[in-house]
Amino acid sequence: MRRTHYLAAAIFSVAIAGQLNAALIPIPQPNAAYTSSTSLLPVTGADLSNVSSLTDGTLTATFSAPLQIATVPTNWFNWGNPPEVESSTPRVLITPGVDATLLTITLSQGVTVFGLEAMPDAFGTAQITENFYNGNTLLGTIQLSPDGSVGALLFAASSTTLITSVDITAVGTDFAIANLRYSLATPEPATWMCMFAGLGVIASLRRRKLI
Repeated sequence: MRRTHYLAAAIFSVAIAGQLNAALIPIPQPNAAYTSSTSLLPVTGADLSNVSSLTDGTLTATFSAPLQIATVPTNWFNWGNPPEVESSTPRVLITPGVDATLLTITLSQGVTVFGLEAMPDAFGTAQITENFYNGNTLLGTIQLSPDGSVGALLFAASSTTLITSVDITAVGTDFAIANLRYSLATPEPATWMCMFAGLGVIASLRRRKLI
């Protein structure tokens, strides 16, 4: 398992289908403003067990397929480094098998901010798309290309229309997610400015899956 050290430019785009909803705003990095104004959905199960949902007692996120729990670097090789991710050693949730390229997450109530970090299982760059919905209405899309040999990226957004579900699609690979966060309240203006600052460059580490 070779270490590869290099810089990869973050591809950050927002595509809105149908009527443009300009109130859906991507959050580029999990900075202090983002983490302090959101709640984390904890991963509490044992490594290599399966989980169908996460909850903190206020919000439940239910997955369209069971996900396998792993911990970096014990059974998922790497995750990257801050500021692109919250931690280089998170607990992660892995989609089941190479054909599991689509995951839907349904929320028990609407939220104003929702985010997660995602990384492909495959070495190299893979396009990952996250769609945000209110009911059946598409609010907007974040499309990034994280590199499985470098590190995960944040897929997060704030919306003035409540977010009730998201779906995540990876091109040609299974993937893992980590650090699912949400907020029920609309951030204060100063917090918005801090959350949306700094698109930047991705710089990181190596590779992962040991299971």
